Amino acid sequence: MVSTIAKRIIKALNIRWIPVFFISFILSLGYMSYNFLASYNKLTMVMSLNYPNAEKGLYPDGTRFNIFRIKSEQVLDRAISNFSENGITVDRLRNRIDVYEKASNKDVEEVKTAKLSGRDYKYIPNEYTISYSQKNKFAKNHTYEMLSAIAVAYDEIFRKEHADNNSVLKFDAASFADYDIYEYIEIADLLFDKANMVASHISMRNTQSGGFISKETGETFANIDTMVRNFKDIEIEKFKAFIISSAIAKDRASYINKLRYKNDNLSFEKRKALIELDFTKGALEKYDPNMTGVAFIPTLDKTNEFYMSRTKIGIDYLANAAYKAGITAEKAEKEIEANNYLINMFSNINHDELEESRLKSAAEKMLTNLKDDLSVILSVALKTDNEYILYETRDYLKFNIPEKSI
Repeated sequence: MVSTIAKRIIKALNIRWIPVFFISFILSLGYMSYNFLASYNKLTMVMSLNYPNAEKGLYPDGTRFNIFRIKSEQVLDRAISNFSENGITVDRLRNRIDVYEKASNKDVEEVKTAKLSGRDYKYIPNEYTISYSQKNKFAKNHTYEMLSAIAVAYDEIFRKEHADNNSVLKFDAASFADYDIYEYIEIADLLFDKANMVASHISMRNTQSGGFISKETGETFANIDTMVRNFKDIEIEKFKAFIISSAIAKDRASYINKLRYKNDNLSFEKRKALIELDFTKGALEKYDPNMTGVAFIPTLDKTNEFYMSRTKIGIDYLANAAYKAGITAEKAEKEIEANNYLINMFSNINHDELEESRLKSAAEKMLTNLKDDLSVILSVALKTDNEYILYETRDYLKFNIPEKSI
């Protein structure tokens, strides 16, 4: 009897516990599935900085580095545009991204030791982890594609904003259009200045990497340098000589008045510089020469050896001021002479209407040729320089994105 009752009780308990075990099993399975999906739909990439000044926390251009720029609207908007899926906004994407510094155990221990000992210790990482967690865990896993799009977008903006700058080589039709308000001879001077800046940039590149040959253009920087200098020293000078010898102007009277106005300002600068020069010369003549004998102080060099260093005194500053004033006065005088020559040429050479029209037409044709030649040179220079920058900065940023989630 007792045995029968016991069996019935056990059977009842087993029946009641079956749903409990079943529910527990389902919950455990669901929890594990969710964790698996959460892990499976989250991916982390490592970004490494490999350029000079990275160890100082700077961009290649010397400005302060900010890792959170990778979460900026500009970067994320570009990443989304490169990504094939729709329905993702910048704000939603930003909320799914986490950024952390990556430090080795050795670096962490050094920071701890420094803090415990009261020492100042600044750790600047050159590696960062960027994680992206996909919101819809049941949708197709696109974490790898999204991180790849972010990496590409950040790399493009990084190079554009902080890598080597070659904006001096950019000169489009709109830039040429800005010259239309100037006189022919002024345009020649502007083109000369532009060519000078281009020549300086290309010469620097030739010094940095004279052996570089562009795969796209087939040119070296030495060849481009020759193109620019021939354009500057031959073509522009030929155009300028034609304008001056023919005394051709878009508005002759207005141009002559402009030259006279410039001379008035230059004359004022010259007078001011000469007054300063006379004053400093007078002060120099009154300066006690014995002062220079006591203007030495004992100083340590890099090897901790003593030597007598001459410190600057008033006479040094006066001499420098006199030199600068003299240079300013001389420069102003030369510009005045050049302007007077132009005023004389454009005032005394006159053409009849037919000849004036012919000469202006010739000037416009020469100017068009100059613009075309410069456009070709700058196109070759920019393509070559862009390829060089891409080659030199190819390892500035490295992204390691595992194809499987971690």
